Amino acid sequence: MERANILVVEDESIVATDIRLTLESMGYEVCGIASEGERAVELARRERPDLVLMDIVLRGEMDGIRAAHEIDDRFGIPSIFLTAYSDSHFVERAAKTSPAIFILKPWDDRQLKTNIELALAHARFRRDLESEPYRIFNHLPAPYQSLDGEGRLIVANTAWFGLLDYPRDDAIGKPFETFVMPEDRSQFRRCLKTLRNQGYVLHAPLNLRKSDGTAVPVQLTGRLGADSDGETERAHCMIADVTRFLDQADELRRAKERSEEISRAKSQFIASFSHELRTPLTSILGFSEIIANEVLGPIGTGRYREYARDIHDSGEHLLELIDDILDLSKIEAGRFEISDETVDLVEIVETTRRMIQPRLTEKNQSFELTAPPSGAHIRADRRSVLQMVLNIVGNAVKFTPPHGEIHVVINRDVDRGVTVRVIDTGIGIPPQDVLRVLEPYRRSDTAAVKIEKGTGLGLAVVKSLIELHGGRIEVSSMVNRGTTVSLVFPRERAIAGEPD
Repeated sequence: MERANILVVEDESIVATDIRLTLESMGYEVCGIASEGERAVELARRERPDLVLMDIVLRGEMDGIRAAHEIDDRFGIPSIFLTAYSDSHFVERAAKTSPAIFILKPWDDRQLKTNIELALAHARFRRDLESEPYRIFNHLPAPYQSLDGEGRLIVANTAWFGLLDYPRDDAIGKPFETFVMPEDRSQFRRCLKTLRNQGYVLHAPLNLRKSDGTAVPVQLTGRLGADSDGETERAHCMIADVTRFLDQADELRRAKERSEEISRAKSQFIASFSHELRTPLTSILGFSEIIANEVLGPIGTGRYREYARDIHDSGEHLLELIDDILDLSKIEAGRFEISDETVDLVEIVETTRRMIQPRLTEKNQSFELTAPPSGAHIRADRRSVLQMVLNIVGNAVKFTPPHGEIHVVINRDVDRGVTVRVIDTGIGIPPQDVLRVLEPYRRSDTAAVKIEKGTGLGLAVVKSLIELHGGRIEVSSMVNRGTTVSLVFPRERAIAGEPD
């Protein structure tokens, strides 16, 4: 580090020489000696020293205080006053300079060196403050600080003081631990240790203490560096105020809790609602079937039988709707349990064929199954698999015109697992509605779809059930050409060969 240049201003030549020798023995350079205030200003202009040691009483019209003011104002060079006078008038005048350090004659060398180093440090700090980088630093929106090797705050920007609301003079020079909430001070000491050991620390959580005693949650990120002299160790840290993020997290947590509470209440209501509806529906279905089949004897007019069948069909539709709502509610609430067993997919499709055969016959539709010769078995919940296949095949029958075709293909693939693909030659789904039909209570807006009964729950339930099995549903469609819906079970659920 370069030696500091000091200008000595003393009207007694013997004292001036003694000061020069003392300074040189301390490792400083003396760039000049002046006995008059005017000469001191001229030497300061020409030599630009780092510091001036200034006697107050000088020869000529300009005393030391006035000379120090002018040197400070014109060149930004600080002065230390060496004087035998401690009169309040001198002190008041001299205090207007910076850093306003007095050393009373006679002095000891240790006192002199300590005050010189303080004045030089103050001068370096002032130069940093006036530099362009510091002005940028001071206007950074994020709080920023530098700590010395002992953890004391040596510089901070405007945002820092705005965050913690301390006066600058009260904060600079204090241990930074002062500004940390007591319960977090051990955490801060660990941060400092990490900073010294690895050279940086990232997003360390702390609660800082504002001037009014309230806590500010922050994250501290810092790196180890050096002062402007390139040698003195400094910890440069940025502080992120996370109050807003914690408030948002709390709000999200409360919203989640409210949502879960509403979901539980909805599930309880649906369970109670479905139970209350099932009981009268069972009676309606039973009695309407008895009337339609004339079990207890003829009912006379044939139109009554048609009415009874309409009542029975409407009751079945309502019962399916209740089952779908109940299943979807259980899945959303995380209360739908699947019980794995060996499921024969060929048997599932054949069971589905038998269940929908009356509708196939009514619409004169063909139904074809293609499966591997050795069959296709998976580990899954049989009831859920039957429900999924029945729903998809039922939609294919519903939205395929008379004389149309439904083709079910079962594939086993090493990479994809097991796929059940239902292909129809029906009315198709517009491209903009393909994803929409997988959402609860959403259906395609086409006129042909609106004619058919439905609530838009079927595919949503299928999507949820296949995802519970770790699989996925895929839908591809062309309007007036047909739709393909695939259930893809993961390969982990495939059973190789014939089941035991």
